[in-house]
Amino acid sequence: MSKRIRDLSSPVTEWRKWLLGLLGKPFSRLSEDQKFWTGFIVLCLLTTLLISNPWWRAVAEPTYQEGDVARESIIAPADISFADPQEAQRLQQEARTAVKPIFRYESNKPERAVQGFLSSWEVLQRHGGEGNTNRPPTNTDAKGEIHWTGAGGADVGKTLASRNFSRNEIDAVVSALRESADGYIYDDSEKQYFSNEVFVFDRSKPNQRSTVTMPESNWIALSAARDKLRTRLTAIKSLSLKEQDAFYTAASILVEPSVSYDSVATEQARATAAETIRPQNIALKRGQKIVDEGGIITPDVLAKIYAIQQYTAASRQASRTVGVLLFIAALFWVAWKFVQHRGMLPRLALSA
Repeated sequence: MSKRIRDLSSPVTEWRKWLLGLLGKPFSRLSEDQKFWTGFIVLCLLTTLLISNPWWRAVAEPTYQEGDVARESIIAPADISFADPQEAQRLQQEARTAVKPIFRYESNKPERAVQGFLSSWEVLQRHGGEGNTNRPPTNTDAKGEIHWTGAGGADVGKTLASRNFSRNEIDAVVSALRESADGYIYDDSEKQYFSNEVFVFDRSKPNQRSTVTMPESNWIALSAARDKLRTRLTAIKSLSLKEQDAFYTAASILVEPSVSYDSVATEQARATAAETIRPQNIALKRGQKIVDEGGIITPDVLAKIYAIQQYTAASRQASRTVGVLLFIAALFWVAWKFVQHRGMLPRLALSA
């Protein structure tokens, strides 16, 4: 009958019985006391490793943040000397942030814009005067070609060559161009680099720097400068709308930013400022009080707390593991004795 029941066992059951028998074979030769103490030791070790594993270093979560209130008094457990890399990184970042953006200023931009326009205009006038003197005055040569070297190409050149403009009209255009290109003009795309204060140096005097407060309010955007040029040209009543557009096309490209962000100089200044910051060395004495209960967590206190956490994680891991092991062994031993003596009470009552 037993043979038939054994034959009805599944292969999985047979395999499980074989594995349990193989694992229990070394313990079959042990006495009851040896089995008890072996199991007791293994249980204590496994529990200890699950609670406090000396070979596993987890990254400690910060217990406090700057501005928090201390929940208890914190005292240094030993003499600690610690270089705080996080504090050094924070100070380096503050040093980089404190460096003001650096901008280059070119004071000769208005004159360059005027000279560029007059150069193209003179070429147009010079070729226009080479034709037959008996012809009506125009700005085209004898072959009917238009020599305009400025912006806008042939369409603008054709409009500007359609008639002879008076000296007052040209002076008004030049004045509008000079005034529109004058001042601190920045490219609209570089507005992102502004801060409350910026450094400015003239390219002709690189050793002299000045500080400008609120550049967004004191400087002129490139788009606004070109809009100013169009407004000034519109005010010249002797010009037709087509002529105003032609002069604007020819002159607006000459209105350029006179201040530009110097990313290389700014980054070099920030790197130099960060290099001056060295890792802060924290020295604590055993029993030194870091903060009282209810105290405010300042950056200095936070750095000292971090130093204690790093010391505890790195230097006292073995001591903590041994302490946990002894505590767990004592706890399990008390539990075992409690169960053992509780099981003897019914037998004592029956024997009485």
